[in-house]
Amino acid sequence: MRKQYDDVEKRRLVKEWDESGLSAAAFSGARGLHPVTLAGWGREIRGPLRKARSRARPVPREVEVVEVPPARVSEVRVELEWGRDRRLVVTGEVTAEMIAELVFAADAGVTS
Repeated sequence: MRKQYDDVEKRRLVKEWDESGLSAAAFSGARGLHPVTLAGWGREIRGPLRKARSRARPVPREVEVVEVPPARVSEVRVELEWGRDRRLVVTGEVTAEMIAELVFAADAGVTS
């Protein structure tokens, strides 16, 4: 005969499963549950709007943010053409940001 679980116990098990980082199979096997049963409880408890669980569990990681100065490229020639009558040629030392600003200005019809 199968064990019957009440709603409180189902919620507790789903919460433990979510916090464990284990797959449904790994978590439920140690507790004598079927993984499909556990996954079904998870869908019932989390509601229909929550996306299906991924097999990959998020793992907290420490991240160090390092600011890197923009790279400069020297002695290049960049040619961009769009439309029939629009052409942009840039030579010399430029950055990607400079090219983006030039393209935006040219596309908006701004000249200097």
